[in-house]
Amino acid sequence: MDLIDALDNSISRLKQFPYSCRVYKQLDQSENEYRLLPVNKYMVFYIVNEYDVEIHRIIYAKMNIEKLIK
Repeated sequence: MDLIDALDNSISRLKQFPYSCRVYKQLDQSENEYRLLPVNKYMVFYIVNEYDVEIHRIIYAKMNIEKLIK
């Protein structure tokens, strides 16, 4: 439950500050960029659209991220 609470609190902050996390990777030139929100031992990958934030993946930090995020 602690992890769920931490994820909920961190992701909720993105409503007010969607650009507060660092850019991880540019997708395509026509698309948005992945941003990375670290939460405990996990990483939340998201993009910012015109009106909202889309969470694309939540990955355990010790996984091979380059292999999972393409």
